[in-house]
Amino acid sequence: MKKVLITLLVLIPITASLQNTVSSQSFTETAARLDSFYTELYKYREFNGNVLVAEKGKIIYQKSFGIANRSPNTSLNDHSVFNLASVTKQFTAAAIVLLQKEGKLSFSDNVSKYIPELSFYDGITIHHLVHHTSGLPDYTILFNDNWDSSKIVTNTDVIKRFADIKPAVKFSANEKFEYSNTGYLLLGSVIERVSGHSLNDYLQKHIFQPLKMNNTNILFVYKDKTVVPALAKAYTEMPDGSFSDFSKYGYKFDGVFGQGRLYSTTPDLLKWSEALSNHTLFTEKEKAVIFTSSLLNSGQPSKYGAGWFIDSSSTYGKRVYHSGSWPGYMTYIERFPDTDRTIIILQNDGMGTSSWRIPDSDTRKILFRQPMEKDLRVSEGLLQQCSGTYISDNNEASTITVKNYRLYVTTGGKELGLYPLTETKFVASGIRPQLTYTFLLNGDGSVAGYRIEQPEKGVDQFIKRKK
Repeated sequence: MKKVLITLLVLIPITASLQNTVSSQSFTETAARLDSFYTELYKYREFNGNVLVAEKGKIIYQKSFGIANRSPNTSLNDHSVFNLASVTKQFTAAAIVLLQKEGKLSFSDNVSKYIPELSFYDGITIHHLVHHTSGLPDYTILFNDNWDSSKIVTNTDVIKRFADIKPAVKFSANEKFEYSNTGYLLLGSVIERVSGHSLNDYLQKHIFQPLKMNNTNILFVYKDKTVVPALAKAYTEMPDGSFSDFSKYGYKFDGVFGQGRLYSTTPDLLKWSEALSNHTLFTEKEKAVIFTSSLLNSGQPSKYGAGWFIDSSSTYGKRVYHSGSWPGYMTYIERFPDTDRTIIILQNDGMGTSSWRIPDSDTRKILFRQPMEKDLRVSEGLLQQCSGTYISDNNEASTITVKNYRLYVTTGGKELGLYPLTETKFVASGIRPQLTYTFLLNGDGSVAGYRIEQPEKGVDQFIKRKK
């Protein structure tokens, strides 16, 4: 059973609570709850990274947990630099908004106006790229075959391959929302062609330097062999027990930008967040463009603005957020415009465990002084009971092991961490739609096998334990 941490809440209307300024005592209590929560995650090797939580420009909680670099052995600190992955997209979108402000482009312009190589995609506009409604296929699938693995893919390579292959769109423009890294990669190239500067130079001049975000840059760590002394490196544990900070996938696509490739720190991202609550960079009209959901052809909201997912509730008010994922990195930024609150979570897999997650939901509850369900911790003995070899009906073997207070399943050469939903039901880390493993017990309490389910893909299979 999950245990619920009960906190005493002052009973005031929700609408009023969104407007009131909390006391210094509330800040202290919130910081203590956050510290307890993140310390436990670190203890169970579920968090390696930096977290910063702020309200009305005041930092409530800021702390680093774990490893930045194994050689030399250094710990993370406030100035550690992380690969932001898809959190980059809000900066790419912001550059498009600024270029429209300068009169150099318009959201309604066809992409082919700036990338004529893609003129066969008639009717796809900047607006569609910004809001993930273009229907363009994922660029990575075009490089699965007939590509020299020693060569790093660049934006130029992607545009050329699209021009050569002319892959069909997945749906008509603005018919529906489908998250697209391809769209933001193309936006990165549009920005460079329109401005006459590299994306990094444009962002430096118009965003990073004005905000004194001195540790934020577009970087190509593999392609340019860039050395970043403060880099938070990500590691994978190798079969021999050693750790590697090299990623084949990360290497292959290290030259593409716009959809990712921005590196930054938690203090710099707080400066960015605060700039979005005033008029340092954007007018109210421009902020409305950034933080307003686009509408699909059906009239339904896409729930995505310009580089931000958008949501609202009676508890939190308006909520804008974005996550990012790249080999060894998980990142997250969330803003609450109604109350000027910010959550920033930057993670690198410094411990190489892959047993991590983005703890945004619990952090949000703590920030808003809400009760929070305590994480379920399954006993080591019960976990060991589940370990062993399992055989499917088609004679394929999978192995369940226990490492660092966590179950792992290895199948088809791939290892997945399993998080407990109950004492016998677990969810696989990083798999969408959700994939669950439910261990079934014999009458004597021994494990007979597990049931693997993924309803969205029609998966429902029982895997027997090898005798």
